[in-house]
Amino acid sequence: MGGALNASYNCVDRHLAKHRNKAALIFVPELEEEDPAVVTYQELFVRVNEVAAMLRDFAGLKAGDRVTIHMPMIAELPITMLACARLGVIHSVVFGGFSGEACGLRAADSGSRVLIYADGYYRSGKMIDHKASAEIAIATAEKNGQKIEKALVWRRYPGKYCSATPMIKGRDFFVDGVLKDFARARIDPVPMDSEAPLFLMYTSGTTGEPKGCMATHLLFG
Repeated sequence: MGGALNASYNCVDRHLAKHRNKAALIFVPELEEEDPAVVTYQELFVRVNEVAAMLRDFAGLKAGDRVTIHMPMIAELPITMLACARLGVIHSVVFGGFSGEACGLRAADSGSRVLIYADGYYRSGKMIDHKASAEIAIATAEKNGQKIEKALVWRRYPGKYCSATPMIKGRDFFVDGVLKDFARARIDPVPMDSEAPLFLMYTSGTTGEPKGCMATHLLFG
């Protein structure tokens, strides 16, 4: 009783002493001609801290706040999740293949004021305009009573925008651009009660309203 922990620390920091140069993430991209990307534990530590600093100091997030993440299976997805956990921010990951409307309904239900997206991704060799889905998600969330204050957009290729959908000034921000202000930032993991919410995972909604299932920090203790 009364114990505190942090899932980000347990997944990243505690491995540094012995395994800092070992692969923590291996991303095999589509297209097939692109090289796999390996992220070591040391690199993961750096990147998670930088994103956590951005979420705290740029997006204004703190422990107990909720964010909705609608991203494809790219390395930046787990990095973002771990950054949220580092702050005690409750993240809700919506499967990248779900519609913008499905994302918006989940964002509204969770009370998320920050939405994290990717601009585009490949599926069967074709680039999918994922940012277009973000516009639907934001409109759907607001229709259901939840205003999205910031949309943070990971570019599939840093410095290159892979979407035909315009960015909205003052609301949409490229993550790779904002992160330049947080290079080498360090964020102490926020101690969380073992029963505190870590993330929300929603049911598919195929048989009714999507239902949010809560996972606690204890799962990663």
